[in-house]
Amino acid sequence: MHRINLFGFILGAGLLIGGSWLAPSVSSAIELQALLDAPNQYDGQEVTVTGTASVLRQNESRGKPFTVFDLTDGAGRSVRVFSWGPLPFHEGDLLTIEGTFLKAKQVGQHTIKNEIEARFLRLLTERH
Repeated sequence: MHRINLFGFILGAGLLIGGSWLAPSVSSAIELQALLDAPNQYDGQEVTVTGTASVLRQNESRGKPFTVFDLTDGAGRSVRVFSWGPLPFHEGDLLTIEGTFLKAKQVGQHTIKNEIEARFLRLLTERH
């Protein structure tokens, strides 16, 4: 009798069926405007938002690669997104991001406001 890694099976099925390159959705979607209009309500909460990637920056911290970018809604509103590792998308791509929203966080001497620490990302539409 073989045991099946259920998480691995679900993740693999999500990649094949949903076209996402990470895991399936676990939180309900909100509009970027709602998130930015009520940051206290969502601080420390799991959120799912959709928008366009812009100002893509890749770097390293202690030898570990990370990516930071802005997720914009087309109306001038944006939230910063942080994710460990290099990510296979480009500026202008439409993405859905799932992760923990932080109203403010300290990084060294800098305070970063309105950031999502991404856990899952789904590429919806590539720029052309």
